[in-house]
Amino acid sequence: LTSYAPVYFIYNPHSSKVQASFKYKLHRKYNLYIGYTHLILWDLAEDSRPFLDVNYNPEVFYRWKTTNKINLESVDLIPYGHVSNGKDGDDTRSLDYAGAQANFKFNLRRDRVLRTAVRVKYMGNFDQTNNTIREYSGPVELRFSLTDFSKGIIDKAELTGRLYTGGTYGEDFSRGGQEIGINFRVMGVDITPSFYLQYFHGYNESLRYFNEKEHIVRFGLLL
Repeated sequence: LTSYAPVYFIYNPHSSKVQASFKYKLHRKYNLYIGYTHLILWDLAEDSRPFLDVNYNPEVFYRWKTTNKINLESVDLIPYGHVSNGKDGDDTRSLDYAGAQANFKFNLRRDRVLRTAVRVKYMGNFDQTNNTIREYSGPVELRFSLTDFSKGIIDKAELTGRLYTGGTYGEDFSRGGQEIGINFRVMGVDITPSFYLQYFHGYNESLRYFNEKEHIVRFGLLL
């Protein structure tokens, strides 16, 4: 197993967020993988400390690695992905998707590295309870990370972001979502995980609340 999406625990009294993710190579010779991401929203302020939502996200993808001079590092071809929250009745949510993701790497000055990824996907096979999800989360998503952007007492700092618009074709800029994060270590604090501060604004942070607008800051640890 190797890492896939970020793995973290970040705290907010009424909506803490836990994400675990990994990928597994299915063939020794070919870059065919199965990936899995597990996302939990957790209310730690209530006496019973209930999970607000749990999202299960397996996907199959083939990673085509490139050798070129245009900073395109690889392309992920995704024939099948699925997201659901495992609930029933009015709270059930699920969808299938297929798509592709282009991964870019730019080596900047002072050993800084900018990585960007553009994912385009087609979504379908919705539950009736979330068949309008494309109004809030469209087919195009942009991700980026900038490493070592700060030096000094703040060490190994990384700025990350995830941006997407709403609408069937991604044309609705009044919806969608923006997720900005900073993970870093502090000189003299000898722990392995990084500190992680994340801000989310918009829709579809989790499936159950896809059509509810959120504005939230969380802080915790990133592995």
